[in-house]
Amino acid sequence: MTGSADTALVVGGGVAGLAAAASMLQQGWSVTVLEQAPEFTEVGAGLALTANGLSALAGLGLGDTARATGHRLHMAGTMNERGDWLMRIP
Repeated sequence: MTGSADTALVVGGGVAGLAAAASMLQQGWSVTVLEQAPEFTEVGAGLALTANGLSALAGLGLGDTARATGHRLHMAGTMNERGDWLMRIP
């Protein structure tokens, strides 16, 4: 493909949709993202990323931002900011 003539429509503004859109934008595509929610807000859910997930974000140029924004996990699982367990890994 040759850049600005390429267009894409991404349905869904979740993690996968936004990652796909960001990747295509970096390759010179014109991208439209459709999302049913009227605005992006907190939904009360957490997102845990493994090393592979952080590598994928780094490939999009977002690795440093993700590391600066997130919270480092303990090897035995995931805790919230109060120290309550969200997930334990046996």
